[in-house]
Amino acid sequence: MRYRIFTVLILVLFVLLSACQGPTGPAGSLGALDEKGEQTPSQRAAGKPTEESTDWTVDRVLDLRRAPHTSENVMKLRQALETKDGHVRILAAESLARWQEHPEQSLPILVAVLDSASLPSVRNAPHAEDWLRVAAGAVGHYGPSAAPATTSLISVLTDGDYNVRGYAARSLGQVGPQAGIAVPYLEKAIERETITEVRDLMLEAVARIRFKQ
Repeated sequence: MRYRIFTVLILVLFVLLSACQGPTGPAGSLGALDEKGEQTPSQRAAGKPTEESTDWTVDRVLDLRRAPHTSENVMKLRQALETKDGHVRILAAESLARWQEHPEQSLPILVAVLDSASLPSVRNAPHAEDWLRVAAGAVGHYGPSAAPATTSLISVLTDGDYNVRGYAARSLGQVGPQAGIAVPYLEKAIERETITEVRDLMLEAVARIRFKQ
């Protein structure tokens, strides 16, 4: 299947709507990204007390994702980050990234997804590929503020899913010059890439990092 360049918004929305048809509870292996009885990375980053909301669902976050960008909806998404349902947290983080809101809370969650890509217990879970694509594409919305995620994006440039490779490359380009350490890894990835459109995204990323385009 050829790699088609959709906007992150269109592809991610399709993926997330599809993911809603399957199990999304905390028993899923992506839910295992939650820390046992401890504050989540986003809580620690924001200095927030642990406060569990029991009524957050993927459908509820999707409704917020489609809602207007208001301070009230941003606050609700930040609350959703604190649920123990891993899928809800990832979707809430992606939604905040689209609005370029609170990277200090959402980036740790998106980075955790990228960093878990090589774990069989996570990778073989239902919808794991979808959520990895979501994370790889969402990080770039933060632009230079996503620089702390550079090494995690680099780590998935060799992923077996060409969608993940493509979105990781695009996000690195959106980070720009602050992702300078990614250039040699992108150049190696370009050499081995067999999907033309993905290679083009990698070439574009190198150009944006080097020349601030």
